[in-house]
Amino acid sequence: MSVIIGMLQSVIRRELDTILEDGLRQVQDVWATRFVGFAGFTILLWDHIDTFTMEVNYIWLADKGPLVYLFLINRYLTPLGFIVNLNAYISPHISAEVRMIERLSMLFVLLDYRLRTCKNRCRRFIRYEGAMTMIGIDIAGLMMLIRIYALYSNHKSIVAAVASILAAHIGINGWLLTKGIPVNHELIQTCSMIFEANNHGMRVLAASTAWLPLVYDTAVFCLTFYKTYPKLRLMSTSRVMKQLLRDGIVYYGVILAVTLVLTLMIAYAPPGLQNVAAQLELLLTVTMMSRITLNLKKCNREDDAPVIMPLARISTNKTRPSHDIDYPPSRADQYYHPSY
Repeated sequence: MSVIIGMLQSVIRRELDTILEDGLRQVQDVWATRFVGFAGFTILLWDHIDTFTMEVNYIWLADKGPLVYLFLINRYLTPLGFIVNLNAYISPHISAEVRMIERLSMLFVLLDYRLRTCKNRCRRFIRYEGAMTMIGIDIAGLMMLIRIYALYSNHKSIVAAVASILAAHIGINGWLLTKGIPVNHELIQTCSMIFEANNHGMRVLAASTAWLPLVYDTAVFCLTFYKTYPKLRLMSTSRVMKQLLRDGIVYYGVILAVTLVLTLMIAYAPPGLQNVAAQLELLLTVTMMSRITLNLKKCNREDDAPVIMPLARISTNKTRPSHDIDYPPSRADQYYHPSY
């Protein structure tokens, strides 16, 4: 009899250890999602406050164009929409945290009903979460496409090739949204989305939501570098072209880092952490896009400002050195005029 009791105690101890270990891992996943979300949102808000004066001077007080309207949508729609995401991570109406002892008690039926209610709400919410992420990333992609059009307006095939990559990302991401499901936890219900991956092919396709934007940004960066870098040696090169290259390098470096992390996590991380970097990708993309757009507006405004030449440069000679020849403005200079 004592042997049987000892075996039962051993089995119960192993089961409790498993439950506690799983519960601890789930709690860690939930808090990692929350910490990353709030950290990324803090970066976005700090940049918004830091650049608000530039926004007033170069956006609100200037003429409006297509790029400006896209900028304003991403500048304000994303942070307002992400507040809903943060609320879902901690709201008791959508996310429910259940203590281990309650899970093992006689209140299991009532708690299970609460969990099922929260799951139903979460299934509806994750469509919103995925759609907002897709809108933010794709608007930034469209703004980058406008840059490529400004630089390669005479090469329609190049613009079309870049646009096709963006269209492929929008199509695949839109289809994957229909496969989005809440992260499945036994002891904790928190509302965040992962893609349903029943097989290896679906998991690879889910990872394309990260590497397709990386392919797109790589193409944009290479085309921008190819167009702007050779002109840096010309004295007539405008500051706008220099700013395009400088901002392109910074933007690509940040997005490359976060996108590589997201791709690897979608492919290899456990379900609770697969999409934890997706929210950081969204917030950093919007932050960097806002920053480089304002930098271009500021640079263009300074180029338009009158320049007082030093007396030493004044010459009565009617002939001018070859390096002082006025080159016509590029399409990029014209496009990034404040009226756009």
